[in-house]
Amino acid sequence: MYGFKRLNSYQGLIVPNVVNATFIFMMRQFFINFPKELEEAAALDGLSRWETFLQVVLPLAKPAAAQAIFIFMGAWNNFMMPLIILSERELFTLPLGLNTFKGQYISYWNYIMAASMVFTLPALAIYAVFNPSLLFIRGVTFTGGK
Repeated sequence: MYGFKRLNSYQGLIVPNVVNATFIFMMRQFFINFPKELEEAAALDGLSRWETFLQVVLPLAKPAAAQAIFIFMGAWNNFMMPLIILSERELFTLPLGLNTFKGQYISYWNYIMAASMVFTLPALAIYAVFNPSLLFIRGVTFTGGK
């Protein structure tokens, strides 16, 4: 009787992070406060509800979708959950792998620092591509106008 057999597997790490209550709440608040005038203007232009959603609402939801970057960063840097779920060293995530360089009597600081630099590269790449600060500035000044 092992339940869902999620211990010591990547599924045990991925499945709980797929649904994030904060992200759902933020997106819900964004769509509730979305200006009805924009939807009405799209309807007057002859767009169906799906076309309105895809062509008007979704492009304006990019600032709210910046939350996905923070969810990724939280999962990427998570230490406690993988520590609880994983027991095989081959499955360790990067934070757990960094922790293996620290011992009771000696720590390999040169390895820890080098691995930390490599560890931050994907986060920097995602930041450079999506640049959430610009998305948040656009979200704060959100009026629906182009």
